[in-house]
Amino acid sequence: MGVAAGAVAVWASDRAHAAEVIFGAESSVEYDTNVFRTEDDVDDDGTFVFGPTFRLREDHKALTYDLRYHPTYDKYFTFDELDGFEQRLTAAAAYRLSPRTEITAGNNFYMLSSISRQAFVTELQTDPIVQDTRENILVDEYRFGAAHLFTSRLRGALDFNGYLYDPEDKDRASSLTNGVNLSTLYSLTRVDRLGGGVGFTNQDFDVESGADSTTRFYRTYATWSHDFDPTFSFTIQAGPTWVDSEQDDSSVSSTALVQSFPLQTSGAESFFTDIRTCPTLSDGTPYLSSDCAPLPGAIAPANLPLITGQGTVVPVVVEDSGNSSKLTYFGSLDIAKKWRDFTASAGYRRSNGTTSGTGSSTVNDTVSGSVSWRPDRLWTISLTARWDRQKSATKQLVFVQTLGAPAEPIVGVPVPNAAFSSGLTTVRIDDALNIKTTSVYLRVERRLTRRLATFARAVWTDQTSKRTTINTNSYDDVRVGIGFRYEFDPIEVPYL
Repeated sequence: MGVAAGAVAVWASDRAHAAEVIFGAESSVEYDTNVFRTEDDVDDDGTFVFGPTFRLREDHKALTYDLRYHPTYDKYFTFDELDGFEQRLTAAAAYRLSPRTEITAGNNFYMLSSISRQAFVTELQTDPIVQDTRENILVDEYRFGAAHLFTSRLRGALDFNGYLYDPEDKDRASSLTNGVNLSTLYSLTRVDRLGGGVGFTNQDFDVESGADSTTRFYRTYATWSHDFDPTFSFTIQAGPTWVDSEQDDSSVSSTALVQSFPLQTSGAESFFTDIRTCPTLSDGTPYLSSDCAPLPGAIAPANLPLITGQGTVVPVVVEDSGNSSKLTYFGSLDIAKKWRDFTASAGYRRSNGTTSGTGSSTVNDTVSGSVSWRPDRLWTISLTARWDRQKSATKQLVFVQTLGAPAEPIVGVPVPNAAFSSGLTTVRIDDALNIKTTSVYLRVERRLTRRLATFARAVWTDQTSKRTTINTNSYDDVRVGIGFRYEFDPIEVPYL
């Protein structure tokens, strides 16, 4: 009876503890040198971003959680059609069932925007129409796990994770990734820990205008962690990964509408494609690729749509389908060092990607490094550099636009060297996607009062995107901004 009363008393004391609610606001002004992330015809603009902040948190005995919500409205100075809302919701929680067992959970929900610029022509237009658009992208990332300390040296963990990517533009592929990981870690000595684990990830891509795909990653790995001293440590993890991918072509249409004459754009001018520079299939048929070059001096007339019509309906031929498998490796290397005022870290990571422009799985390689400096309790300065490479995980079934010559000569079209669309067919390509991104991020924050802080940030990004079947897309961009963040005093919310 006394034990039961004591348990009730402990429960009542926990329930009497109050959580904290913190309201606030954040606002910033940012200048972007390349709003549409284009290689040519670059436009800059400024943005005013503002919105409230909300935080609910508790850190008490067995239960800890922290929830943050930050909706914003983006107001562009020049391009009013890009104005819109964004939302960010993050949550993390941990509950200790016993001194040996802990459960953790987390979720990151984002409603973000993607800005693009597209140029197109219609049958009644002689000049291209430029359309600047803003579309919403829903991203939801979740994780759930349990860890148990079997002995003073042996720890085991079971983790589930997921990632949803759902763009508003249905011409872009949506993806759903779910994974599970089982791992152990053993403290061999005071400074060395050894372990390993197995993992499985399933990734589905839904492509509105192409072949859906499913990829499964089967992974096993070993882990070694070492502490050089209390302020300097590193962890290495590596192992083989079997990648099994399959694509479903059952929803592919038997015909497609394509541009009659695929053009090469350079600045404000468009050129016919030189069919002699394009690669060929095994039967010698040329196909459209990023390797194709413009036909020298063959500028496409502005009224080309009036000559060729809206486009050409071509047959779609599925020559190859089925599975594609590959053995690769996943792994990571992390190094961290702390000083009195500095912290520094560097690392390398190889893992499966979560999104891709081809509607198929990718493998990501990331090298990163960061330094943070706190000269006093008011200032925080951080610098982060990162390099990413995203490549196709296996040989992918992709559609290529086969080329030929028009059946009859067309006025204003240089034949026979100007490429003319003749059909769509499928081929398996080992390197269908290759994106390299380099970025540097600098942030300086100064706390003015206990609740008010101001910050400045600068981001430089350089990206080269190459896909085998379409033109490359490269850009560089610089964004700089300043802003402030204010939080009101916490409000205690006692349990009922």
